[in-house]
Amino acid sequence: MNTSEIKKLHELLKDLLEFLQKHRGQRNINFFTDTILDMMDILEYMCQNPDSDEYIDLLRRKYNSLFFPREGLSHFYVMDSDSHRMREYNTQLSDLLEEIHQTELLKDS
Repeated sequence: MNTSEIKKLHELLKDLLEFLQKHRGQRNINFFTDTILDMMDILEYMCQNPDSDEYIDLLRRKYNSLFFPREGLSHFYVMDSDSHRMREYNTQLSDLLEEIHQTELLKDS
C-alpha cells in the first residue's frame, strides 16, 4: 500500500473531523467523530504495516457507515443566518467529502 495515499486520507479525515466539530450546531456528532477517529487509527496502523491490505475492507466499511439513511453525513448541513456563508460552508463540506471519496483507498467503496 502506498503510504502517501494513506497519509493523504489521514489528513483529509482530520480536516473533516475539524470541520464537523466546528460546525456541529445542535447535532450530536459523536458517531461521526468516533468513526473518523477509528478510521484514522486504522490508517496509522496501515502506515506502520504497509503490507496490511486486509484493513482496506474494514476502512471502507467504516467510511460507508458514515452515510446511513437520514442523519448520515449525506444529510449533514451547516445552518447559518447568512445564506452566503451557509452555502460556502456546505460547498466546503461537499468538496471535502468528494475528495475523501476519490482517494485510492476508498474509490471503490
